[in-house]
Amino acid sequence: SRCHIAAVRVRGNTSVRTATVLRAAEVRPGELFRRDRLLAAQSRLYATRLFRRVMFFVLRPDSTRDSVVVRFDVTEQAYRAASFGGGFEALPWRALATVGWEHANLFNRGHQFEAGVEYSPNFTGDFRVSVDATYRIPYLILTRVDFSAHPFVYYELADTSTRREYGVETGLSRNFL
Repeated sequence: SRCHIAAVRVRGNTSVRTATVLRAAEVRPGELFRRDRLLAAQSRLYATRLFRRVMFFVLRPDSTRDSVVVRFDVTEQAYRAASFGGGFEALPWRALATVGWEHANLFNRGHQFEAGVEYSPNFTGDFRVSVDATYRIPYLILTRVDFSAHPFVYYELADTSTRREYGVETGLSRNFL
């Protein structure tokens, strides 16, 4: 006799929506129960970087022998991070300073946003500055395809000339976990 999944439940999520967890897990009621699918779902949930711990439990209801209930117990982790950096570049000599900020659960939907600024002056008055950001929407249209947009601005003053670049890169990607 084959065993099917009767229901999928989530416990422990406080900020991440249950629908976001279920979408990333990709385990659905009615499908054939397979342990390897649950292990893959656990890996996908860790890959979202939203959880510090992910465990799954298989519960057998008393009323039936051919179906199970799957429960994912999750422990969320911090979604926001700031970064600061500094250093030196050699030939030509210049200083380097960076600042960044990241949010891994924007709108409580698992959307990710990163922004950063880099400033690099040399010791003769020339400099480079760049500003960029990335916005990523995972599981676009309920599939494992992610959409991302990456606007950027670059400005450099070297001697008497300037260089400017700006634009937006967009793309679709697929996670093969």
